[in-house]
Amino acid sequence: MLTLPETSGRNATTAGASAVRPDRAPGGGSAVHLALAEAAMARHGTERSALLPVLQDLAAAGAIDDGAMQLLAARFGLPPVEIQGVVTFYAFLAAPPARHRVRLCRTISCELAGAAAVAERLAGTAARAAASGGSVAVEEVHCIGLCDQAPAMLLDDAAYGHLTPQSAAAAVSVAVARDLDPVGEHAAEGEPAVGGEPAAEGEPAAVGATDAPGEAP
Repeated sequence: MLTLPETSGRNATTAGASAVRPDRAPGGGSAVHLALAEAAMARHGTERSALLPVLQDLAAAGAIDDGAMQLLAARFGLPPVEIQGVVTFYAFLAAPPARHRVRLCRTISCELAGAAAVAERLAGTAARAAASGGSVAVEEVHCIGLCDQAPAMLLDDAAYGHLTPQSAAAAVSVAVARDLDPVGEHAAEGEPAVGGEPAAEGEPAAVGATDAPGEAP
């Protein structure tokens, strides 16, 4: 059975851990990664024995960052340095490159157009995709050059604008479904898409060509 490594400096960092508010997003943390951390803790709990399963879920989603580790420290009642020690101790917690990369714009124009709701929905979609064997990493970025089509995201190299939470989740689900069901055996209209999103009529259309803004064709 896997055990957690002992780390030094517990007394020196306990005060820092207690300063983290469990009901707030720690500074610097991606909202998507924090939502994935919350979902993992809801599944596994916050007993010390649950730390590794929670971290494995986050690693599979490429969601271990400083903010997520700070949140785990607060929820598990451990110093942040101990969480970091576990992450760096076990090689299997180094996340492999995700099969699909989502870059969601969080500039002011996208925020005003509803990017926060899109981010929340994508967090759930990424978690469900991971549970079904898919691989999706969601990043929040500063700008992707689509301010006139906010909120917007890049899914791999395809740009999507005028997003709703439903259309963003559907685009990701279609990409994951192609990986897990390449011959389309479960693509009948009305069946749930892989990742837990309902199948839509047709596929979400990318903006223009499949190349991201600013990239050569």
